[in-house]
Amino acid sequence: MGSLNPSCKFLAILLVGLVISLTYETRTNLAVCVLAIFLTLTARGVDLKKFALALGPFILAAFGFFMTGYFFADSGREYAGSFGQSHITVASMDTAWLLGSRVLAFGSLALLFALTTQPEAFFQSLRQQLKLSPKLAYSLIAAYHFLPVVRSEYELVRAATVIRGVKVWPFSRKIMIPMLLRAFRRSECLAMAMESRGFNPAAPRGQATVIPLRLRDALFMFLPLLAAL
Repeated sequence: MGSLNPSCKFLAILLVGLVISLTYETRTNLAVCVLAIFLTLTARGVDLKKFALALGPFILAAFGFFMTGYFFADSGREYAGSFGQSHITVASMDTAWLLGSRVLAFGSLALLFALTTQPEAFFQSLRQQLKLSPKLAYSLIAAYHFLPVVRSEYELVRAATVIRGVKVWPFSRKIMIPMLLRAFRRSECLAMAMESRGFNPAAPRGQATVIPLRLRDALFMFLPLLAAL
């Protein structure tokens, strides 16, 4: 999965998500969920602990949607059982399984793409294969690499606040405002550096990193469509 073209992988997963959103079948949702988890776990470089922690919120959300459908779905006439003072019907059980499995399907697809794709390779692929504007593509790459800078600025401002003896909570404005100002100043310096070096989005340019597009990438992109047909 990690060696596939990121744009083709993105389009394939997006197509699967569209198919799920247009179907009303629990088995399809569970099949997609199991397949996505299998592909994620068998991909190279995937941290199992990170995957488990990322999957946890989706399981919790799926349980919440399951209980919502279990208790509040439209009641049918076919009685299936009771839970406390609530009477459960077959229709409510079907709705509960459908809602819970749908959340798991979408969550597993999102994790499949997020954990098997390098962000910078995805941005480069968007520019090369999907013809994204260079200005937008380079802005996304700069923003991705700027996140560690924001974190370091936060730690620096927080340490300076503690040294002065000021007691603040982690998201206090006394920390966030100076941190954002310092981060904006750095981003402004980066933009000025690009302008001073003659950055022109319309000018022809080479590719420092070439993202290949192979036959297997195209086949992987159209497999969900063939399966849906």
